[in-house]
Amino acid sequence: MSDRPSPNAVSAWIALVKAHQAAMGTVESALKEANFPPLQWYDVLLELERAKEAGLRLIELEEKLLLKQYGVSRLTARLEESGLIERKKCPDDRRGQVATITRKGIDVRKAMWPTYSRAIQKAVGVHLTDKQAESLVGLLGKIDPRE
Repeated sequence: MSDRPSPNAVSAWIALVKAHQAAMGTVESALKEANFPPLQWYDVLLELERAKEAGLRLIELEEKLLLKQYGVSRLTARLEESGLIERKKCPDDRRGQVATITRKGIDVRKAMWPTYSRAIQKAVGVHLTDKQAESLVGLLGKIDPRE
């Protein structure tokens, strides 16, 4: 196997990047037009809502969101300032912090979903049949090392 990509692999890469940029642009624009926070906020709120009262350590949140530690710290600080999450010292590790979602955070996440879901439909759903979407998930799963 060569360490150089084939022309088809390069074309696939370009198509993947362009599709990602277009889809994310559609979603971010829709959220902004509806006066909602950015998509990253939604992702954090969803993960914390799934974690329930136990919350997540910032390192766990970092892994789930694939963000750098400083990015998670800044993002959670903004969410906390907005009253959407709370951060507390981790009982097991005095240096660590645990984030939990607030009632306001749950309400904001739920309010964002209809706009987000319509944007997903506009960005992806109208372009692919269910069978094509299923195939795409399988193909992208081959690229994602976490799958």
